[in-house]
Amino acid sequence: MGTEDYAPEDLKKEFFKIGVSNDFKTTNDQLTISLSGLEENIEKGISLLQHWMYKVKPDQEIYKQFVETVLENREAMKKDKNRIMTALTNYTKLGEFSRFTDVISKEELQNSEVEIFTDRMKRMFAFPYQIFFYGKNLENFKTYIDNYVEVSSLEIRSLRSIPSLKPMGK
Repeated sequence: MGTEDYAPEDLKKEFFKIGVSNDFKTTNDQLTISLSGLEENIEKGISLLQHWMYKVKPDQEIYKQFVETVLENREAMKKDKNRIMTALTNYTKLGEFSRFTDVISKEELQNSEVEIFTDRMKRMFAFPYQIFFYGKNLENFKTYIDNYVEVSSLEIRSLRSIPSLKPMGK
């Protein structure tokens, strides 16, 4: 989805122009948002990401397309033998609390208004989070990151400072 300032395709182009890409991954208990690309443009990437997340413009038609994709993926997973085995194994361990049974129903997906989800996006940074930085100039990063985060919930860690991760090429 886009914002008042950027159509969805324009937003993608803006990220491309500054050489920064974004990625969203979810697990059972967390969301990871990654920005990667040219270190000198990461601040612009953070600004653009926040603009998008705070000012996302609800678009019911795009949401309907998303729902169709989700439902098609669900149907495909029902035919994937490996996925079925994983789901059965998970169910035998956890019973009805399996993550494979904890999904939004087809009807709920189809009948939901996109504003429910865009409003959640707009509040995302109000929750506690951590920032991990991997780059050459952590001190420079620290000079501007406070402009983009709620300092009370901020924890900045350089991946170089995590003992189990070793810097690449050094």
